[in-house]
Amino acid sequence: MRIINLGSSSKGNAVIVEFADSSTIMFDCGFSHKQLLRKSVTGAVVVTLPEICCLTHDHKDHSKGLADLQKWGVEIVREDRVEPFFVKSFDGVHDTPVKGFAVRNSDTNEVVLYATDTSYIPPIKGLTHMIIECNYDVDTLRENSFHRFKDVVARHYGLDDVLGYLELCDTSKLEEIYLCHTSSENLDPRKALTEVQQLTGFQMVPVLICRCLSATQSSL
Repeated sequence: MRIINLGSSSKGNAVIVEFADSSTIMFDCGFSHKQLLRKSVTGAVVVTLPEICCLTHDHKDHSKGLADLQKWGVEIVREDRVEPFFVKSFDGVHDTPVKGFAVRNSDTNEVVLYATDTSYIPPIKGLTHMIIECNYDVDTLRENSFHRFKDVVARHYGLDDVLGYLELCDTSKLEEIYLCHTSSENLDPRKALTEVQQLTGFQMVPVLICRCLSATQSSL
């Protein structure tokens, strides 16, 4: 599986997932057609038109490019479905109705989780790849944004939540973890990488932080 992160912040969110059989899906599309083309050129990557786009919620930083996708014939998915991929949606917790998704490609036996802008994610079996919000760690949030502490915790997944989720889930098939929607103000990325890698078995499961165009693994 190849995961291309086109953006993971309040400026825009979009992730392309290319399965081992070259079939492609997208999670969110918070960028216009022109912005996507610019990202493709500047990042020297080919952004393949997805078969479906799973939309978490209607905030502009997640949905700005939906009209363009629909114009190109891409189906927007908000609920469960079984074809061409098995999509399991779940309700998250945010300041607006929000969905998370687990998508299975039955031909390749790959299962990817995508969950962002939510303070709740249910346990899901058989995950091979995880794209999961890690917006803050408690110490950094308390130090830098104490006035927003309760609001952020109520609407977002933090480092302690990610660690608790990994302890709760069966990670025996897990191949990669992508930490997304990370706050530059409220998260210490080095701390997040270290603690998640320690929990999963240091260097056994690659842990990456979604930055600008592509997911990049930070050195420790």
